Amino acid sequence: MTIGLLYISVFGQGYNLKFNRVIDTIISIQSSCTDIYPPIYGSALTVPNGVVWKITSLIGTPASNRTMYATCGSSSSQANQGFCNFMKQSGSQEFALFSTGGDSQFNLPLWVNSQTTFKWKAWSIDSYYDCNRYWDIDYNAHLSIIEFLLVP
Repeated sequence: MTIGLLYISVFGQGYNLKFNRVIDTIISIQSSCTDIYPPIYGSALTVPNGVVWKITSLIGTPASNRTMYATCGSSSSQANQGFCNFMKQSGSQEFALFSTGGDSQFNLPLWVNSQTTFKWKAWSIDSYYDCNRYWDIDYNAHLSIIEFLLVP
């Protein structure tokens, strides 16, 4: 479906794709004892105007041994309700590509248009329990990207 939409939005306007470069980069989220209600965001990467990206590899990895854990140490049954997702955002719509728990919602290669943003999002489902809100977080997402110029 994504390829079909990309085809319509790129080729429907009379553009051809011309190889521009290969991008190999890391997007990260790091914080220490941070309140994640409301959510916090890590670094972001946005597809520039005039290009499309073909993401050929996307791997999320812990950046250290303190990946994500509640810092208050309570035995509350509501503790450990924090999440860290790697997000794709187009306009106002956010979509979790994968979570640190291992769930993935995408297939590679992934084609994306300009103004699409990739970023980490850490969040808690509850503002009431302090243990749900304060976290140490340290994750990386490694992306391999082929960038194509849109040529009329």
